Amino acid sequence: MSAIPQVAVQQPEFTPQAGLRRMGETAMALLGVGLVYKVTGLGISCGLIKFGIYCPFCGGTRMVASLLGGHPVAAFHWNPMLFVAGILMVVVTLFWAGELIGGPRLRWPRSWRVSQNRIYLVAGVASLAFMAVRNLA
Repeated sequence: MSAIPQVAVQQPEFTPQAGLRRMGETAMALLGVGLVYKVTGLGISCGLIKFGIYCPFCGGTRMVASLLGGHPVAAFHWNPMLFVAGILMVVVTLFWAGELIGGPRLRWPRSWRVSQNRIYLVAGVASLAFMAVRNLA
C-alpha cells in the first residue's frame, strides 16, 4: 500500500478588503435576522430548546433585536458570548477600515500567529464551555 501524498494548500494572503467583505456579509445576515424578528416576531428556533437545553447561539436573534431597539443591557442578557463576539467584530472591522484609509497595518506578532484551524478549535471549545455553564443554572 502506498501512502496518500500530502498536498500543501496555499491560502491567499489576507487583505483588509476581504476581511471587511466577510464582516459586512456577516453583519447583514445578523441584521436581517434581527429585523425580521423585531418586525414580525418570527425568529430562528433551536431544536435543543425543546429538551430544555440552551445552545451557544440561543438568544442571538433576540440579542440583535434588542441592539436594534437601543437596549445593549438587554442584548447582553440574551447572549453574553455573542454580545462580546460582536464587540470584537466591530473592533477588528475598525482596524481593517483604518488600514484601508492609510492607517497602520495592524497584525499579530508572528510568534502569536496560529492556524485558522486552531482558532476554530478554541472558538468551539469556548462555545461548548459557555453552553455548559449557561445550562447549569
